[in-house]
Amino acid sequence: MNVDFWVYVIPSTTEAKRWFDMGRATTNPKSKPAIGDSAYINPSSDYVYVLKGKVYYWISIDIANEKKEVELAASVAART
Repeated sequence: MNVDFWVYVIPSTTEAKRWFDMGRATTNPKSKPAIGDSAYINPSSDYVYVLKGKVYYWISIDIANEKKEVELAASVAART
């Protein structure tokens, strides 16, 4: 099993939210799990995108298990 995990720590929460909102605007989110400050699942990639403060990250598991991706994303949010 492979896990892809990208993390950006952005200098301000306003800028992080702007980046997150730009990404969300380019897709029609499949769902919006309650993770961090805001989160969504991109239907074309099944990646889970999360915004928490100045941290913007996304996670994908190659086995395409949405439940596991959401659990991992929530676990990361709890530690940031």
